[in-house]
Amino acid sequence: MDTLFFRSFFITNEKLTKLIETTPTEFDESTPVIIAEFSGTQASGMLAVTKTRGGNKYSTVYLAALMVIFYPTKGQAKLWMSV
Repeated sequence: MDTLFFRSFFITNEKLTKLIETTPTEFDESTPVIIAEFSGTQASGMLAVTKTRGGNKYSTVYLAALMVIFYPTKGQAKLWMSV
């Protein structure tokens, strides 16, 4: 993954109703780490609602938050989810 894809998929995605804030706010390919935090609603809008809930016949689990940690110099991203 490169910085252009990260920005277009996670930050300026047209499915997002609210601009996602990142830490740091300004970044490029030389930035060591970029963090983007999403609420459950924002993640649902980006990933599609059916991808943010699950469970079994006894309980339903909903995605509460999503955090994307992107390492531009490595071209890697890690996603952390909270239910």
